Amino acid sequence: MRWRDGDRQPHHRLAAHRGLGGWATGPHDDPPRAFDSAGIEFAHLGGFALACSSDLRWVLLAGSMQPHHSGGVVLLWGTGPDASCCVLVTGDDYYGETHTALFSPDSSTVVAALEQDCLEAWPTAWEVNGHWAWRWCVTQNPFDEDGEEPDELENVGLATSGDGKLIVATSRRDGAVDVYSMADGEPAHEFTDGAIGPVALDHTGQRVVYAVADGVLVVRDTGSEAELLRHHSGLPEVDELAMAPDGSAVVAVCGTTACVLTFDGDRIAASRIVEPVCDLAGQVRVATRVTWGEHGLRVFVTGEGSAVFDGDGRVLWREPVGVRGAFSPDGRVLVTATPGGDGAVEAWFLDALR
Repeated sequence: MRWRDGDRQPHHRLAAHRGLGGWATGPHDDPPRAFDSAGIEFAHLGGFALACSSDLRWVLLAGSMQPHHSGGVVLLWGTGPDASCCVLVTGDDYYGETHTALFSPDSSTVVAALEQDCLEAWPTAWEVNGHWAWRWCVTQNPFDEDGEEPDELENVGLATSGDGKLIVATSRRDGAVDVYSMADGEPAHEFTDGAIGPVALDHTGQRVVYAVADGVLVVRDTGSEAELLRHHSGLPEVDELAMAPDGSAVVAVCGTTACVLTFDGDRIAASRIVEPVCDLAGQVRVATRVTWGEHGLRVFVTGEGSAVFDGDGRVLWREPVGVRGAFSPDGRVLVTATPGGDGAVEAWFLDALR
């Protein structure tokens, strides 16, 4: 399967949809020049991570591949009329998959958490021109204490501060929370506290919130690493987290249920549950993305079907099939990719769907 160029049709803020392209099947699809020059051959298994910039000029696509066709391929694809496809990872020396990916708020840098040889995961950053920026590993020991390979693959959570200066990653295997400089990947703060994946930073990166077992949230001051708050969200587990733009609240999501917790200093002053106003039971199982920008709260959920709902429970977008999805850093655009078939990649402008 190969990447097929999108229609690159004109769009504007009032448009609700734009087709970007897809993972095309069949031997007669013409690959982009980037593939020709790199000599890439690969077979796509259907599962991949994606991310997009706020201006939709760039989309990152990361495929998990069959081992006898090298490893996973990570592409940075420009959607403009003169942009091209940049191959970030060819798979020649890499076998694994990308757990998650995101763009910095200013869309100048893209970060992907790459699993290496099914043992460890390491976030890697590139500038949008395709130049490698930095890499760091959040798993110090990829083996269990008895020296055996773990049964479960590494799970890495990623988030950036609202000002784009810091990035945080969590490692489910060792419970680590690592805060780094977005500019150069230099460590700023790190501690271990049983983190299981979901993580968020406030606008300046002064506070970090992350999930531990059984739906419990922990808030820490990143400077002193002091624990400010430990609170049960009321959810059985946490799929995703996001902080309000002003840092006054955090949302934890499990399936189609979102719990919004409002801070008063170092305590929880109020909480409320948000659920879709229409019944999505049986169609969606897990929340894979949540964003909270100036536009408000938006949650992407998927399973046998997919949907986006806002902070009032209104369903803004709905699909009868399960797709992979990612929000732009400003939360105004949802990019989706359909596993299987032609693997259509599409952009949905959520302001036009209110």
